[in-house]
Amino acid sequence: MATSKTSESKSSASGSKSSTSSRSSTSGSRSSTSGNKQARAAPSGRKPAISDVVARAGEALTAMTGHDIEGVVGIERLDDGWRVQIEVVELRRIPATTDLLAVYEVDLDADAELSGLRRMRRYHRGQPRED
Repeated sequence: MATSKTSESKSSASGSKSSTSSRSSTSGSRSSTSGNKQARAAPSGRKPAISDVVARAGEALTAMTGHDIEGVVGIERLDDGWRVQIEVVELRRIPATTDLLAVYEVDLDADAELSGLRRMRRYHRGQPRED
């Protein structure tokens, strides 16, 4: 009964999808969220997609620091994984031009699992930067 309720609410939210397609998409989304590590680890030997790498880096950084992500400013494939540079808001201020921002480097292994994290730069939003 719980499955049909889920598929009914899913089909009513999506409009014209049938309950059969909702049921299969619901179970598909369940397996992808509950088995995120397995899906991203690419068990068949495939490398994870860049979008998965960026998502994992953002999740790891947020979990470790609790800071809001402002944006991804760089991504690099390494011999043994990935390096993603992410800009975050470390301290919100008024006016916003005085917010304190930082760029973190997040290193992920070949399976997109966290292997390193470090803050590279810290600066005010309105301050010009030298790279």
